[in-house]
Amino acid sequence: MSDDAVEPASASATGKLAQLRHELLALRNEVGAGALAPVAVTDKLDRLAEAVQDLLIELARTSDGQDGFARSEAAAALAELLTPREREVARAVLTHGTSALAAHALDMSQSTLGHHRSNILRKLGVNSFAQVAFLLGPDTN
Repeated sequence: MSDDAVEPASASATGKLAQLRHELLALRNEVGAGALAPVAVTDKLDRLAEAVQDLLIELARTSDGQDGFARSEAAAALAELLTPREREVARAVLTHGTSALAAHALDMSQSTLGHHRSNILRKLGVNSFAQVAFLLGPDTN
């Protein structure tokens, strides 16, 4: 494949990454110049982190390894958004199929497991564990 024949998803991701890099460099300059209040810095960093998360989700959904960023790499990066305990809960739910069985296997209450499930769904920007399984793949480490 020539450099001119870039996949649309790859071109889109490349453009988004370039924009995020530009925004991070601008933020660094503003912070260095003392031009931003701490709250404004936090708000901008939160927005940039959310944009990175959205891009990782997009890559996990669309990458097939043809654009130099394999789907497994996107899945691994998404998994890093979760705490070790959340990754453990995700593995248990995906392995055992139900929250009740996963909670039993992890020796935790269903309420606690539900709290972790909610955090996982929120962090990955999805609505169901079927989507979690798709995004993280079979190896939810």
